[in-house]
Amino acid sequence: VTLSDANQSCFMIARSTGCLTLSGEVCSIKLNNIIPQNAITNSIPYKNHQVNIVKDINFLQSRISNISYKINWQEINGIVIDNKPPILSNQNPYSHIPIDCKKKYCYQIEASVSGDWGLNTPPSIPYRSISKSAWECVDRKTSTPPKITDVFADVLDDNSLQINYTDNSGWTTPSIVSYDLYTEEDNYLAKIDSRTALSSSFTVNKNTKDKSYCFKINYTDLCQSTSLFSDPVCTLHLKTSQSNLLEWTLNSPFAKGTVDKFDIIKYTDAGIPESQSKVPNNQGNIKAVFDDKQYSKEVKFKISAQSTLNQLSNSNTISIPIEVSVFLPTVFTPNKDLHNNDLAAQGKLSRVLQFDFKVYNRWGILVYQTNDKNFIWDGSVQGTNLSSGGYFYKVDMEIDTGEKISKAGELLLIR
Repeated sequence: VTLSDANQSCFMIARSTGCLTLSGEVCSIKLNNIIPQNAITNSIPYKNHQVNIVKDINFLQSRISNISYKINWQEINGIVIDNKPPILSNQNPYSHIPIDCKKKYCYQIEASVSGDWGLNTPPSIPYRSISKSAWECVDRKTSTPPKITDVFADVLDDNSLQINYTDNSGWTTPSIVSYDLYTEEDNYLAKIDSRTALSSSFTVNKNTKDKSYCFKINYTDLCQSTSLFSDPVCTLHLKTSQSNLLEWTLNSPFAKGTVDKFDIIKYTDAGIPESQSKVPNNQGNIKAVFDDKQYSKEVKFKISAQSTLNQLSNSNTISIPIEVSVFLPTVFTPNKDLHNNDLAAQGKLSRVLQFDFKVYNRWGILVYQTNDKNFIWDGSVQGTNLSSGGYFYKVDMEIDTGEKISKAGELLLIR
């Protein structure tokens, strides 16, 4: 007999051999979807057996006087099936506790129906019948919890990389045991880190000056169910060209919301960040603007993205080097009149790593030499003042890029 999944079907067998005899009434019962309530409880709802649907057949009555239920069940661990003793209970739904949510469970409802049939007056004939549902199974590990959407990537001031997240999945039962971070590159996901439920960020060892990196997060709960992946979040990567054009990637660092605008951050020579200008969310470059007179060695920039939900994500910080320059006066007067008494190198020397300054007299004899770029010379050698006259100097420098710079000139000493 093909039964309707939506409706209950009831049966009675009648036999006529001169006298009509009945089997008594029995109905199909249905086990509804098993509901995993938490890590140790399965809720087992079912449709109760109907009572006295058919009452009269040829003046004979079938009367159900009692229905009792038991739950047949199996615990399955891998390929091992363990048939457990039945649970006797009329509770509907039944809370099966404790269970191990890492295992699979299968259930069947069995109803024992008893009653009698006969004429309206005694004696009546008792009967008993059994109705069993189909087996229904639940495997908690196959459940797929919802994804986390509140994730964003951020590059810190030291150019280290951080992935921040807040679990807004709503998945709290059973408890989450780990959050996992994956890097995504060329449509390939690789797990690179894992955190307990007490954490809210990942610190990633990547060189953020090289390129943008993309990540996804998911989580695993106590029952070994693994959630959907979050949407990808990508670090903002900032670079600059020789023409001082700032260029950055437009992949969103936010899983929740989108980029609303970009803020161009310029650092002062003292390292204090200042907002320089704001650009729309579809613009990925802008000319770097700065006054090199205000900087001794380099000027630093970064990009800050603001989401439509007011989250902030920063790019790596890049440096534009200030051109090295050295200036020496052509005349100095070390006569202790407090005006122009000393000779010193001026200019942009912060990037100079090696420095060699030499002074020669008109016969080409070395009279003064120092490797200190911050030197101050009073025109004397070993306590003896040099005489007034013309001298020649030469400066040799090596800067932080390895470039070598030389400069030579004339120097007039007047006493």
